[in-house]
Amino acid sequence: MKDLSLHLLDLIENSANAGAGLVIISFDWHNTVLTITLTDNGPGLPDTIKNDPANPFTTTRTTRPVGLGLNLFREAAEQTGGELKIESNSDGVLLKGSFYMNHIDAKPLGDIIETILAAITAWVNLDVEINVGNENILSTVQLKAELGDIELTQPEIRNFIFDTLENGFQPLNNWLNQISPNTFAE
Repeated sequence: MKDLSLHLLDLIENSANAGAGLVIISFDWHNTVLTITLTDNGPGLPDTIKNDPANPFTTTRTTRPVGLGLNLFREAAEQTGGELKIESNSDGVLLKGSFYMNHIDAKPLGDIIETILAAITAWVNLDVEINVGNENILSTVQLKAELGDIELTQPEIRNFIFDTLENGFQPLNNWLNQISPNTFAE
């Protein structure tokens, strides 16, 4: 995968397929480290993969005998000197990836806004909450409560979500541009 947003889409899909109803994604940064945390309220990792969930040869997939998502996300972090922490219990999964964004092997963030929009429209039964820095910038739970029967996939609502995300991610994009203006500019 060429950027972190594609890794994130894969992780969100894992949560949706596991039956989670809510995914919370947080983006934090300090000095040159970007931390992406994903938590869900699914059933947690099954016992068959709980001991080594990032091992590509232990998977719950039935379509093929390997599961590369967590392994590739871990490798993306470790290539920069970062790490991936995985916690799981019956209340859900927590994934926390740390990336040294000034490292030569750091992947760009990618089109994070379109990635989140794709997740919201692809898995309509999965609620998504996005935090950037210390600020909650989007909650589909709140949006659905305010909109009632109006679907989040409606063009006007999609545009509203896009604008909300674009404004909310501005501090992160500014930081990324300071770290490496030629590599991370969107």
